Amino acid sequence: MKNKLKVLLLFGLGWLLAACAAAPTPGSASESAPAYALEIQKVSVEQGVKVELTGSTTLPEGNCVYTQLLQNGDALTWWPVGKCFPVSSPDWQFSVPLGAEGAPEELDPEAAYCIHIWWPGAPTETLAEFDFDLAPPPGP
Repeated sequence: MKNKLKVLLLFGLGWLLAACAAAPTPGSASESAPAYALEIQKVSVEQGVKVELTGSTTLPEGNCVYTQLLQNGDALTWWPVGKCFPVSSPDWQFSVPLGAEGAPEELDPEAAYCIHIWWPGAPTETLAEFDFDLAPPPGP
């Protein structure tokens, strides 16, 4: 009888250890955050009115993204870096007014610009940038 009990206990303990070994541990790769995409497709500037950004994302509806505008490689202090822009999926659009809230009336037509956009949930992984200038397209 004691031998049967020992065998049952060993069998039960072995089964329990085998079951625990197969369970994923917290923070394992199977539980990592999903990868999201963020893309700027167009930047348009209406001098004296606004800078408008359009793009697409796979982020869930209502998530915020943040932006930064650089002029000739330098961050512009008037740009609302800390402002949350809610995005809709898959396409989004938002604008920053010119001539209001410390922004100039016009952007420098001779400068090179770059807009950075990122999702704070994974700022080094879910980000995009877009270079643009205000020069007219070359003629035919």
